[in-house]
Amino acid sequence: MGRYDTNLAAEFYVLSCLQRIGLTANLTLGNKKGVDLVVVRDAGDAVTVEVKGGAKKIRLASQQPRHNEA
Repeated sequence: MGRYDTNLAAEFYVLSCLQRIGLTANLTLGNKKGVDLVVVRDAGDAVTVEVKGGAKKIRLASQQPRHNEA
């Protein structure tokens, strides 16, 4: 999974969490966006959210380490 895909997946995850707790949240799309999510509060004002996603390779417990790995 590429860096863009990881960030997009993180944005959808946070969006779903916000929706699940009853907040009105919207995803912004674009290549050079400054805001990832917009949350509308009960007072009618909006809060912007930036989401950062990260990824790294993990070794599963069932996999044996190679001799050249620590």
